[in-house]
Amino acid sequence: MFGESVAYDGLAAGMHTLELRNVKGTVYIDKFTLKNGSSNASPTSGPGATAGSTNTISAAQNVVKSVNVDSNTSAIAFMAESSSGLPIRLIMVDPSGAIVKTAEAVNGVAVIEMPTTQTGTYLVKVVNLNLGPVQVFTAATPLLNR
Repeated sequence: MFGESVAYDGLAAGMHTLELRNVKGTVYIDKFTLKNGSSNASPTSGPGATAGSTNTISAAQNVVKSVNVDSNTSAIAFMAESSSGLPIRLIMVDPSGAIVKTAEAVNGVAVIEMPTTQTGTYLVKVVNLNLGPVQVFTAATPLLNR
């Protein structure tokens, strides 16, 4: 059906579930519109503040970035983008000093996303794999439990 509209008036406050069941043949749903609805729910997790900076890294050198993780942090996303798509490598080190993840740039962008297993300071080494200097923008965003 096209342009179908259904009203559910007089619903009591609280959680409600809308369930669609296909009883015969193929069904395509293009859009739902909720009118006059509201919610006071809040997500159990969400992104924290993103910290970003730009550095110039000399040939075959690196820069180290730190990401502080507390007990409310469940994951980290770290991104680095090199100027002109030049190759770089990311190396993530956990608070105990172990290398936990690496990433190579694809078209100048390298990303590490991972759950955090302990609190403390994680280090991310951004390595310039070029014969000349490269400018690199980095950004780190924690996923916080709320």
